Amino acid sequence: SLHLEPKSKSGESSYKITILNKNNSSDKIEFTVKFNVTSTSTVINSAEEKGINIYPNPVADNLTLEGEINNPESKPLMFKLYSIEGRLVKHIQLNGYINYMNTTINCSDIPAGIYSYTISVSGIVYSGRIVKQ
Repeated sequence: SLHLEPKSKSGESSYKITILNKNNSSDKIEFTVKFNVTSTSTVINSAEEKGINIYPNPVADNLTLEGEINNPESKPLMFKLYSIEGRLVKHIQLNGYINYMNTTINCSDIPAGIYSYTISVSGIVYSGRIVKQ
């Protein structure tokens, strides 16, 4: 198993890989891997573990998103809410947040059930689950 991180967030990257025979160091295979990075994301499994509070949970009408985020360039945040079947039920772009967000999402228009959400900003994806009453 080999895991390579791109040298940059976009553009062309390459790695020279050498595989040595542990019994004979002169016996080796060398090759170069070239690839073009178009985008990168880091998934953080739990928004709550990273200091983002999502409440109340269960939610009846309004869901509050609050906490520190890493967004020094004030890029738009994308909030997406998915049904248990994986269908996108709500997609909201949030603007103007740099290092701290505090906003309310209206959830009164979605049926009761279990939902997963993602909050994407600056290549980082925060995720979790909520219950709608």
